[in-house]
Amino acid sequence: MNITPTPILICTQSFYSIGVQCDVLASIVSSAASAAYPSANRAHYAPFIVHGAILVQTLFWYNGATVSGNVDIGLYSIDGTRLVSTGSTVQSGTSVAQSVAVTSFILPPGAYFFAISCDNTTATFMRSNAGAQISRLLGLALQNTAFPLPATATFAATGGYSPVMGLSTRSFV
Repeated sequence: MNITPTPILICTQSFYSIGVQCDVLASIVSSAASAAYPSANRAHYAPFIVHGAILVQTLFWYNGATVSGNVDIGLYSIDGTRLVSTGSTVQSGTSVAQSVAVTSFILPPGAYFFAISCDNTTATFMRSNAGAQISRLLGLALQNTAFPLPATATFAATGGYSPVMGLSTRSFV
């Protein structure tokens, strides 16, 4: 199996997922705005595609103007099986990317979901808000009562809230 040697950043705003390709993290955030998490313990899922095997080392999200409580971020297969999650992590640092190292693993080519869940509605995240109709077309989904992230996702229609989150082949973002 050939692993990509150069660092790769895949996020919800990238061409691998629901938005335009991001060359630097700043370009992602420029199209997003800080907003409160819409419902405590709700998981938000966003699809993405991997075209070649990659070595995943870090998962990240972009905090908004207020940090509060705990976050769990992970990756799921297209059938809803959790592949990895960070577990409950204290949200820290306003208006910055927060990354969490995971045990490195090879993610083969295919379709996947990013997942994020937060235990409160005071925390804010940088997010895009395409609206419910567009979000369904893009494949976004949600699940209530999903903190920490469950072993198996139950995908339901989304309201359009899409936090900036992603993965990196580097050990930090």
